[in-house]
Amino acid sequence: MFQYYPEVLAICENIIVVGDINIDLKIKTNHKFIKYMESFRRTLINKLSKSSTHAKTQIDYCFNNVNDLKSDYFESLTSFHKPIWIRKHEIVTQFLVDENERSRTDTPFNLEDLRIDDQFNMMEIDEESSFEGHEMIDGNEQIHKGYAF
Repeated sequence: MFQYYPEVLAICENIIVVGDINIDLKIKTNHKFIKYMESFRRTLINKLSKSSTHAKTQIDYCFNNVNDLKSDYFESLTSFHKPIWIRKHEIVTQFLVDENERSRTDTPFNLEDLRIDDQFNMMEIDEESSFEGHEMIDGNEQIHKGYAF
């Protein structure tokens, strides 16, 4: 598997290995493969409690040596295997589009100001424009004016 690893490592230090490994790592006797990947400084970032196929096996994985990566599976209606997604958890730059110049710039920003996307944020609603045609019963309920009860 890592026949050309030294040559690749000379070009790029951060390497992500993703794919159908065809070994179900939920079976403890197969954990030797995890140790094998760790010998190349690659860490498994998938949780071993999920299935990556419709047969409830987990044979598709993501191993890497890059910090702050997350990986999981999408549901698939067209494939036996669930596709793997990978994303960097920490964002270091923000892309902004200047409306006047239509140019894209990288703007560094403070990570403490970043809201993690897993958090719930409530959307403010303009009641007058959003609920035209509805009558407010109280602060939490509204009914459509065309309905008769």
